[in-house]
Amino acid sequence: MAKEVARLKEESEMAKQKILSDCPQTMSPSARNSRIAALENMLSTSSSTLVSMASQLSEAEERERVFSGRGRWNQVRSLGDAKIS
Repeated sequence: MAKEVARLKEESEMAKQKILSDCPQTMSPSARNSRIAALENMLSTSSSTLVSMASQLSEAEERERVFSGRGRWNQVRSLGDAKIS
C-alpha cells in the first residue's frame, strides 16, 4: 500500500508539471486523489491495529510469564482452590 501511495503521489506531481503530457493518464486526478486518501486511511488503520495487537501480545506474554513457573496456578491443588483464586 505504501508503495502504491508513493507511486500515485509521484504521478500526481508529474501530472502537475506536465511531464506525463505525452503519456496517457492511467487515472483521472480526482480518482488518483481519492485512491491516495483511501490507501493512506488503510495504512493508518493497519498501523493502529498492529500497534494495538503488539500491545495485547506483550500484555499476554507478561501474564503468561507471571503465571508460569512458580505462579499461582502451580499452587492450585484442588478445584476448590481454583474457585477461590
